[in-house]
Amino acid sequence: AAETSLSGERIDKLNAVGFIWDVHEAQWLERYAELKKYRRDHGDTLVPKHYPVYPFLGRWVDKQRFDFKRFMAKKKLEDCDEIEDPE
Repeated sequence: AAETSLSGERIDKLNAVGFIWDVHEAQWLERYAELKKYRRDHGDTLVPKHYPVYPFLGRWVDKQRFDFKRFMAKKKLEDCDEIEDPE
């Protein structure tokens, strides 16, 4: 196992100050919270690419839609494989 200077005590101290362990997850949750506020204020999730109130939200929404399309395409391929090869 790899050596680490991070002891249980140090982990507890970092947790006590609200240390963010997974930066990507924290950023995703932040954008999600912004999207909920945008929807509350505008009644939809059609965020413009350039929206000064939440400057990163428009690109994030686009990325979610892009990732969803890739997810659905992969799922469709997997479903086709199951149909062609019913064990």
